[in-house]
Amino acid sequence: MKTLFYYCYYRIAQAYRSFNDNDYLDWGYFILYTSFMFIVFSIAVPVSYVLDKKLTKTTFVLMALPFVFFYVRTFFISEKCKMNLFKQLEKRYKNEPYKKLKGWLVAIYAFGTLALFHIMCILFVLKQT
Repeated sequence: MKTLFYYCYYRIAQAYRSFNDNDYLDWGYFILYTSFMFIVFSIAVPVSYVLDKKLTKTTFVLMALPFVFFYVRTFFISEKCKMNLFKQLEKRYKNEPYKKLKGWLVAIYAFGTLALFHIMCILFVLKQT
């Protein structure tokens, strides 16, 4: 699981590096933690529907707090450590086959989590009103 986490982080950071060479290390963490947050939200919506509980803004904020904490925690990791990790991952995945396909799969995963959350909201939240 740790390898998958690092691979997704590496691909996201590498994609952002092609756009802007400044904050790509932080953007990798931000997008990855945001995708995890949307997965948790996507699970919470049908569970709340089944339990007949209404989700409020406070509930979403409370569910998002751990992910915000982990993201803010990355600001306290030195840029040198982040760069060392990125360089190690870059070295590990330098000659991997199907590099572009795997990059697109990570992009589909990131956008798919957002789409999944919206689909769950449409299916379950609109039924409650």
